[in-house]
Amino acid sequence: MSRARLRALSETQVRRVLGAGGMLIESGGQWRAYRSQDARLSAAGSLSPLIAGRLQDEGAVHADPQRPWRFLAIERLAPARAAIPPPARLLEGGRRQKPVSLFDTIMADFISKPADLARLKAASQRFQVDMRQASAAPARPGERRPPGAGPETALSRLTALQAAIGLDRFRQLESLLIHSGTAKAFAREAGLAEAEACKTALSALMALIAAYDLAVRAAR
Repeated sequence: MSRARLRALSETQVRRVLGAGGMLIESGGQWRAYRSQDARLSAAGSLSPLIAGRLQDEGAVHADPQRPWRFLAIERLAPARAAIPPPARLLEGGRRQKPVSLFDTIMADFISKPADLARLKAASQRFQVDMRQASAAPARPGERRPPGAGPETALSRLTALQAAIGLDRFRQLESLLIHSGTAKAFAREAGLAEAEACKTALSALMALIAAYDLAVRAAR
């Protein structure tokens, strides 16, 4: 399998891959998700060991008896039927509009609060970087990486963060910052009414900022 850089997936994205008949493989210290059960094809993305561990602990996946390094969904779910977009002429300007992520909506509300916006950006970017690094393959012999940039260090930070803010909020952050879904998608994944999405997402982001602030102060 190639060591090409893969995009980090959220738990929801991993579950969709599995539900459509895909699989997970752990190889060389990296977890990868495949859309089919043929590892010769390109991987859909990588995932952190935190997500892989959750799925195993919850019994959502099991090892393939014939190939125990492969993990399959306990129940295969039918892929959702693709929505048919409305005719372009019905959309403003005659073009299909790109959905706006809930995170972008929240960021726009902070424009008038530059100090809070800076803290929100810093915490969000740190979470995204940690998720990417935790999902990456370990360094090869002789490969040099900046201090603290390895998957083990990132995984340690994420594990501490999950313990500090709780699994539900951690999953909400994955949906918000890794999946980058709309308010409707976030609400569906979090099991909320759409009207509650923004408030819940903002609460998760504030918890992220507070946890990172505490970590910074503790490191001093």
